[in-house]
Amino acid sequence: MYWMWLLLIPVFLIPIIMMKISEENEYKPGVGLKAIVQKVTPENEEIIVLGKLVNSSEIQWKMVIVNVEFYNDKNEFIDECTRRLRVTVPPGEEENFKLVCDGLSKETIVNYNSYKIKVGDAGS
Repeated sequence: MYWMWLLLIPVFLIPIIMMKISEENEYKPGVGLKAIVQKVTPENEEIIVLGKLVNSSEIQWKMVIVNVEFYNDKNEFIDECTRRLRVTVPPGEEENFKLVCDGLSKETIVNYNSYKIKVGDAGS
């Protein structure tokens, strides 16, 4: 009778193993996925950011969230733009992207002096 309890061991182990696999592929800064800006163009009521995602990891990333922070000439943070990209970036590959940063203040569009871009999150 007690041997029947042994049959339940896989039922408990499978979720634990799946959680561990999921944690290993969880996005963390520095895992080898980065966003690089190629061109930034201010338009009337938006800023267009052209760039590429570079995947130097062994994980295929998809649904990447990219964040662009804008700074004034005193290097003070003035605004940001966060967008989800519906892309798949295989290991060792690059993928181009275009962000349309709308909803920014007119002050940001006219007065930004520099920017920083980063990957905020990604799925595998």
